[in-house]
Amino acid sequence: MKLAFAKDIDFVKTHPNQKTPEEVQARIIKQCEKHGLTFDGFVLPYVSGVEARFQVSYQPTGLSSIHALKQLNQINGGSLKRNEEGYKIQLTERGKQEGKQFLGWDGEYNHIKGTKAKFLCQKHNEEFTIPLNLAFRRNLNCSCCTAESNLARRNGCNTLTELRAKREAQIKELCKEFGYTFVCWLSEEKGVRETLLRCNCPHHGDWDLTTREPCDRGILICPDCLSNQRSLETGEYNLRRIDKTRPTYLYIQKLGDEFIKIGFASNSKKRMQQQAKLSTYKHELIFNHLFEKGWQAIDLEKGLKIHVKGKTASKHDVPDGWTETRPIKTLKKALNFINEYIAANPDRPMYLNEWEEKPDFVVTDEDLAQWMNAPLADLEPEDLELDLSPL
Repeated sequence: MKLAFAKDIDFVKTHPNQKTPEEVQARIIKQCEKHGLTFDGFVLPYVSGVEARFQVSYQPTGLSSIHALKQLNQINGGSLKRNEEGYKIQLTERGKQEGKQFLGWDGEYNHIKGTKAKFLCQKHNEEFTIPLNLAFRRNLNCSCCTAESNLARRNGCNTLTELRAKREAQIKELCKEFGYTFVCWLSEEKGVRETLLRCNCPHHGDWDLTTREPCDRGILICPDCLSNQRSLETGEYNLRRIDKTRPTYLYIQKLGDEFIKIGFASNSKKRMQQQAKLSTYKHELIFNHLFEKGWQAIDLEKGLKIHVKGKTASKHDVPDGWTETRPIKTLKKALNFINEYIAANPDRPMYLNEWEEKPDFVVTDEDLAQWMNAPLADLEPEDLELDLSPL
């Protein structure tokens, strides 16, 4: 069988609409370029019209086939590519596009439906196999790729990159609302409990957290700010818990040469001993004032926390009461604040939010102890009997 290109064929038109070999060859080459095929020439002798025959080949496999011009639009090289060598070439190229390395067959090659292809995921360094017939229809995903894809889809995104951008936008919006700054990510994108990030508080510095609170619950708060907030609420709690008129001390301790600690207690020295056992600092009681109206000590402590600002000692150094510490340079301001409060001697709290006059219903520590020691407290539910006779 001899082949020839259009330029080598002697041709004379016998009809006005008759196509020349050059025109036919141009159509064939255009179709071949769509599918990565090579035009090898016309089969001689050349026959004009739709019966003209030509040969195409697929260079990677070295295979070729003969076709008639009337079949031109159906030619895609499938028969030249659908063989073991052709599949290897296609999978190698497809793997490169998706960041995977084609390693060969898992076992022996047994046509497209009976063969498994083996790949290496270059991102996760994981080997995986996939049936050959599915390798051309699905994404080439290892187990980690599949997990990431599922994670993105569950969160309404197509990719982890899109999910990260979505979460970062949520976090930055919360930071803007509460006065914080998003610093950086500390881990790859995972579930909300496992993805780590870092934010900055203008008062307490950086802190690390997961995306669960900001992205799942819409909550973002610096842990030190939260502790301070709870510390302020402690006074409200103690006001409800103890007798409002029980005498109470407002004290200031000196912690080494760095901090002071403000608080209230019924026995300041005993309270200081309890705190000093857990602290890395040497505690010294430098101010102690007894308020006959106990609520005044609680009210004043909250006022000091609000108006005397500054860096606190670390929770590691002062586990018990670290949120009540302030720099030692604020001692003078704190003492002036205390003296002004004592001079004012208010009849009602100036800083506590909760205040209800219930002098006949005060729960003291002694009341709680008495109730907890009552015989009824030791009974099990099955020992109790409900009397329905009044009904």
